[in-house]
Amino acid sequence: TPTPERPLVEARCGGEEGKSDCAENTDNQEDKEEVTEPAWKPLICTIKSARGLRNADWLPGMGYSDPYCICQIPGKPLSKTVTEVIDSNLNPVWNQESQFGDFEAGDVLEFYVYDKDWIKKDDLLGYVSLKSEVFHPGGFEGELRLEKAGRGVQAFLAIKIEAASREESAVIKKVEKPSAASPPKALKASGNSNRPEDYRWLEETLHLICTNSVSSLDIRDVSTGMKHCPVFFMLGGCPNKLCGMQAMMFVTDDKGHVEFWWVKPQKNNPSSLERQTLSLHAQGRHKNSPGMSKPFYQGLADLFSQGSIISDWRFGLEVVGAGSGVSTWRAFIETVAKEPAEKHHIHVLWQEDWTSNPFARSKYIKGKIVYQKDLKSTVFYSRQYEIHDGKAFIANYEEPCVTAVIPGDELKSLWDLDTTK
Repeated sequence: TPTPERPLVEARCGGEEGKSDCAENTDNQEDKEEVTEPAWKPLICTIKSARGLRNADWLPGMGYSDPYCICQIPGKPLSKTVTEVIDSNLNPVWNQESQFGDFEAGDVLEFYVYDKDWIKKDDLLGYVSLKSEVFHPGGFEGELRLEKAGRGVQAFLAIKIEAASREESAVIKKVEKPSAASPPKALKASGNSNRPEDYRWLEETLHLICTNSVSSLDIRDVSTGMKHCPVFFMLGGCPNKLCGMQAMMFVTDDKGHVEFWWVKPQKNNPSSLERQTLSLHAQGRHKNSPGMSKPFYQGLADLFSQGSIISDWRFGLEVVGAGSGVSTWRAFIETVAKEPAEKHHIHVLWQEDWTSNPFARSKYIKGKIVYQKDLKSTVFYSRQYEIHDGKAFIANYEEPCVTAVIPGDELKSLWDLDTTK
């Protein structure tokens, strides 16, 4: 168990300066050139408006439905966009434009319109799906009739999808041999004032995850009594202009279904965890449900629940330690295009830079994945990840290892991964 005397950031593992002891031997790998045909530019979709929605807030004094719309590509958890909520309006106008960087011919676009409820589950006001042959590559603009809109209700969703276009020319890209000793070009500081050491109040819980002992905690959904197991935390986004210090905890039930909610420090003792928030409270003093943040984090949860493959990495969950008599769930990423496969068990996703406007046309997030290579060793590694309009990238460059469960400010250093090519 961590103690106050244990330093939050300890020395990097031994070896030559600038190198990790666990760096791969890449001396025999040669530089290559790859030529690819002009790629499709990101798909641009505008959710314009809806009309004729049913009123789900039918109680006296409740007004009308508070609709919002979700557009997503099934099977691609990161390809999802959410409009703002329009209060008390059965004919909302959003005019929200979004990009889908990983759209491919054959994909389906799904649209779901919901009524936002603050004390119960959001009500479905209708949905519709659109096959790619309807809009790709020629585009589409018009109204779509919503299914499941309610008995006797005819509701419609107006959208516009721009005609597809390719980049101007083929890409000739020099692929250099990977080097664990030489990082890519550094980017300027993001301006995020949050630091890893600010989350020391989570150190004990993270230590339990990394020692495969977290199942000793009694963590539940208070409303259902269902027990959950923490698998990793997302840090770095809070505090900000909209909220105070908190971190998003991702958990799984005994069937491998991932949920998430906010965990917070004590108000009167911000260096200590408010242990009540380890469990999910939908209401009351310790209310910590994800709220309006849920659509933005759901894609990440689905990556692990669905075992998705992104950028030659498979995301998943597994039970470890079953033979020892004490088992627990762990989240991992695993290479799929490399032999032998490498499996890294993660406990932290650091969020360093992101689109500040959640309704911007183009969105991105950049940060670091922190993980173990050996479940029996508390030695930790990290590498950069980026998500641009639903398209994810994970860096080849692995940063030098550390022995602290929460690494230091090196998590804040971002590299130019040249993801535009």
